[in-house]
Amino acid sequence: MVLAKLVVSNKGVRTIFIALVASLPNIANIMAMMFLVLFTFSVLGMQFFANVKYGNELNAKANFATFDMSMLVLIRSMTGEAWNTIMHDLMVSPPYCQAQEQTINGEVRMGDCGWPAGAIVFFGLYFLVATYILLSLFVAVIVDNFAGVSMSEELIPESAIRSFKANWARFTVHSNPPFKYLAGHNLFSFLDCVEAPLGFKPKHYHGHSGQKKGAFKERKRYYDKVRKEIEVKGTYSFLLALNHNFVCN
Repeated sequence: MVLAKLVVSNKGVRTIFIALVASLPNIANIMAMMFLVLFTFSVLGMQFFANVKYGNELNAKANFATFDMSMLVLIRSMTGEAWNTIMHDLMVSPPYCQAQEQTINGEVRMGDCGWPAGAIVFFGLYFLVATYILLSLFVAVIVDNFAGVSMSEELIPESAIRSFKANWARFTVHSNPPFKYLAGHNLFSFLDCVEAPLGFKPKHYHGHSGQKKGAFKERKRYYDKVRKEIEVKGTYSFLLALNHNFVCN
């Protein structure tokens, strides 16, 4: 409950929350692509390094012997935790390992040497795709949505929306519900009371009566110019659309 109040009341937190929600579809696509990359490299790790001899970090809790263990090793490596030590363990070569398979007491033992060149290419490609591309793409999606949300709030400030709603309710109080219409002779008065950019009223305007009167006349001339260029019917449709978006919802 406290978190919900914080999101609603704090503009910065609300912007971040909206950006995260807007990013969810794209984040889901990136997560699916990341799982595909993990799946592919886990299978490749099992194919090339399943029998490699244990070393400093390559052990019973971190190896490529099984699929689930391979996934855990790759997720761990994605965070940067001792991935280079694991890579060096996978590069083990004779005389520190047995290159050929042997039969001891009737039991066939596979060779446990690594593949130096293959380990370098494997982890190089994995880090290039998983860390430098996918994770960067993940961050870029959130930043892009955050910029979009911030820009939309800057184009139409919340104070302008509140001003529109309050004045629409005041100027359409005598219209018959459920339709709220604005009389033609009240159009300029309505726009003059609504805060810019939805109306003609400057934001947070302060001044003496002479300045306010001059500003009123200037906005009146601007309105008359606009009215000559745009049909009143079109203006009504625009206002009704705004009423539907900001008042009815």
